[in-house]
Amino acid sequence: MKKGHAAAATVAIAGLRDILDAANSKPTQTIEEAYGAHFDSTCSVMSGPEGWAKLWEMNPTYVAIDVEGNQVTPPVLVQVCISTEHGHTDASARSLCLLEIPNSHGLSGDLRKLLRDPRIMKIFCDGTSGADRRSLEIRVTDNHVDLEDITAYLMGATGVQRGLARILNLAWPQKAVRVTKDQREKKSVFFFAAIEQGKKPRLKGLDEIPDRIRRYAAMDAWCTMMAYLGLRQVAQHEGKIVPVLMI
Repeated sequence: MKKGHAAAATVAIAGLRDILDAANSKPTQTIEEAYGAHFDSTCSVMSGPEGWAKLWEMNPTYVAIDVEGNQVTPPVLVQVCISTEHGHTDASARSLCLLEIPNSHGLSGDLRKLLRDPRIMKIFCDGTSGADRRSLEIRVTDNHVDLEDITAYLMGATGVQRGLARILNLAWPQKAVRVTKDQREKKSVFFFAAIEQGKKPRLKGLDEIPDRIRRYAAMDAWCTMMAYLGLRQVAQHEGKIVPVLMI
């Protein structure tokens, strides 16, 4: 029996090495070039009470969360993404991305409820800095996991953080391209950084965020969800048991 398990593990490791090698040998595209059209066609971006009502209607077991302006608490913007099609755990799934601007009183009641609900796993791509989780005051007891930890478990640890783009490549090895971050999106990062640093006033409404920057923020949370869905498939295909994935 032990020999059988060892043989299976050897095959799984070889399969994961193939994924790593293939991901590094493809032509490159930006995340926008590779995924932008798919995001636009499958993800609905909402906010406010209507958006939260839709999210609770979906009764999610997991959500992907991204944060802009994470050096302050509360952060400048919070993005929450969920799959809206029960039973779909692949790239074809439609999704909802909810955008929230915390006010002077902090996070909304709905967002606090979501973060504290032990039944809902919160997925971040936050790395060792933990800035997103810290800005949201995530507690150890809150049900959350990081894509960096999942990828390290599946593919092996590295000396540096992989980052969302590289994790996407490993999560979707069947893609014909290797995605990279678009350097032009630094303008979006600078937009939120200026607010968190007090160089610009706090946002009062989403209409104060340029459309392109608002889309960039929503797509970051969506990519986090997509990476999670891909890693689930990799784990299943390679016969890996990953407790934090809650499959």
